[in-house]
Amino acid sequence: MPRKIKGIGLRHYGAKTIDLTHAVDWEFVITEIFVGFLLGVFSYMGYVGGIALLFILCLIGSFVCFYAVIRNIVLYFKYKSANEKSGGQKS
Repeated sequence: MPRKIKGIGLRHYGAKTIDLTHAVDWEFVITEIFVGFLLGVFSYMGYVGGIALLFILCLIGSFVCFYAVIRNIVLYFKYKSANEKSGGQKS
């Protein structure tokens, strides 16, 4: 429920508690895959063009994006299997 702050026409929404379970937001995964692919293409073009700065930076960015995708999916399945072993109860 928003509260109106006196003197200012601003509405303040109180913080809500969230569930800290691990879940994969598929929009972010698809975005990271797309960005990683684009950075990979830019890295390849930097390699072909002989531009070391473009090649190295885009290659690092591409690896980071793909690492984040793999890490999120692995953590999701680890959490899911651990949750099933504990009988589906949240800790």
